[in-house]
Amino acid sequence: MEGRLGIEPMFPVLEDIHVKNCPNLTLLPEAPYLRILKLKENKPHLSQSIVGSRYMSSLSHIKLSISDTETTLPQPDQSFVHSEYGNNILNHEASVRKMKLFGSSIFFYLTRSQPTIGPWKWCKHLEKLEIKSCDALVYWPEREFHSLQLQELIVKSCKNLNGPMPMDQESTQGMEQLLPNLKTLQISDCQSLVKIFILPRSIMSIHIDRCPRLNSIWGKQEDTESRTAHDEQLPALRTSSPGPSASPAMEHLLPCLELLSIGHCDRLAGVLDVPPSLQILEIYSCRDFRFLSGQLDALLILHISDCKGVRSLACLGDMPSLKRLCIYRCRSMSSLPDGPRSYSSLERLEIRFCQAMKLIPGRLQQRLDSLELQDLSYMRSSNPLEDVWHANG
Repeated sequence: MEGRLGIEPMFPVLEDIHVKNCPNLTLLPEAPYLRILKLKENKPHLSQSIVGSRYMSSLSHIKLSISDTETTLPQPDQSFVHSEYGNNILNHEASVRKMKLFGSSIFFYLTRSQPTIGPWKWCKHLEKLEIKSCDALVYWPEREFHSLQLQELIVKSCKNLNGPMPMDQESTQGMEQLLPNLKTLQISDCQSLVKIFILPRSIMSIHIDRCPRLNSIWGKQEDTESRTAHDEQLPALRTSSPGPSASPAMEHLLPCLELLSIGHCDRLAGVLDVPPSLQILEIYSCRDFRFLSGQLDALLILHISDCKGVRSLACLGDMPSLKRLCIYRCRSMSSLPDGPRSYSSLERLEIRFCQAMKLIPGRLQQRLDSLELQDLSYMRSSNPLEDVWHANG
């Protein structure tokens, strides 16, 4: 088999290459069937020569771990861009499906005004992207991500990530099409993150953990005024929770969302209008979290822990499909749903250290003997560990 220039390739059947800390290696040998490439470098010497090269037409899995946080990817020269081969690489043949970027800045530009052809041009078929410890990622890169068919996005430990790029109204038109096929979003340890980009209708799973400045999930901040209004409506909502005959609500903006997990987000005050498609809801260790609302008829699992400000779950409707209810260390929690369909499917119940919970609802009381697991130990007790923390503080 001959290479691109009529030269016999050095590795005609090689499919997988791992290179770790080889600073003098700047080019890969001819390997026409290369599928998997994993590089670890201090400076992106080899990475720069590969991204945008002919290898992008055969690679399906790339992992780049680069310590350097300042070097960016150079623009390809015009002779390459306008050549037939370069045109194929840029627009037609890129085949990368999975990519992991650790500490690398070569896929993100330090100034937003730089005119660019790539590098996401070579990733049109990308399905899974993981970005970790990338200081160059400051704003959600709408422009670069606009054409991706990404299904899974994982972002970890990007300390400078703030939120969407500030844009005027004209430039934001069409941004709802960002990542239109995304199904799974995971974000963790992003200390500066305030807001998430506009989520597509295709999203099915959202995991957010240790983002202490986050104040928005759906795209707008749940401010003090919203919280106050919600708290004032609680008594009426508890007695007028819509039943099966209620008029149908407008279709939710996220009609496919099935799992929402939020933890250690201290500035998040709450989540309004949780989509009715949700099946699993987890909220834990959110210091200022106070309210939830939505008609969750499809919900199967509800787990809330260490959220001191949550007072009631009555605004979630009857939750007739709920199989597992777990509430831990929510000291202000005083009321649970008690509608005509509440707890009809419940199998497991755990309530611990919720000192404001004077009584459990009558409909739940009727179901206790039929549950597979019933743990109400220390239901109204205070958390002994919390007392120790206060004493030491």
